[in-house]
Amino acid sequence: MHTSPITNIHLSCSQDHRSNVVAENPGIAFGDVGKKLGLMWGELPVPERVPYDKKAQDDKDRYEQAMKSYEKPAFSNDAEVKAKGRKPKD
Repeated sequence: MHTSPITNIHLSCSQDHRSNVVAENPGIAFGDVGKKLGLMWGELPVPERVPYDKKAQDDKDRYEQAMKSYEKPAFSNDAEVKAKGRKPKD
């Protein structure tokens, strides 16, 4: 079964503030939204980062727990892949 990857601290904060940045800056380019969010994160005082640290740690714990029960899917062997005209994965 697939599990979603870990969400880092900055991404968690960005998800919470992205809509505000877009609303306050109509017509802003996608890349500029990311730049503004990065600047916001850099200026965020350490005490205000604590909730995001906790969210990131909780997500990491969730991911590690899910990976304990993860079973790698069976893949075809290289000969079968080559027969289908695809390069085998390294």
